Amino acid sequence: MPGSHSRSGSSTCGRVVAFTERHNLRSRAVMERIDMSYAGEFLGTGLIEGRHGVHDGAPFALYVALRDT
Repeated sequence: MPGSHSRSGSSTCGRVVAFTERHNLRSRAVMERIDMSYAGEFLGTGLIEGRHGVHDGAPFALYVALRDT
């Protein structure tokens, strides 16, 4: 989502979002280390733990960070 701008230009807040396959613990650890917060899950096309190949319905973990600019 784009940041919102005030007319005076005094404050802008933006969001940074990132996602990875739910089972990708290393990527999730990096997102948490840079102060991103877990925001939920969604299904998409990707890897599923324990299965070979790319599949529909793969669970992804979504992270978000709010940034003042």
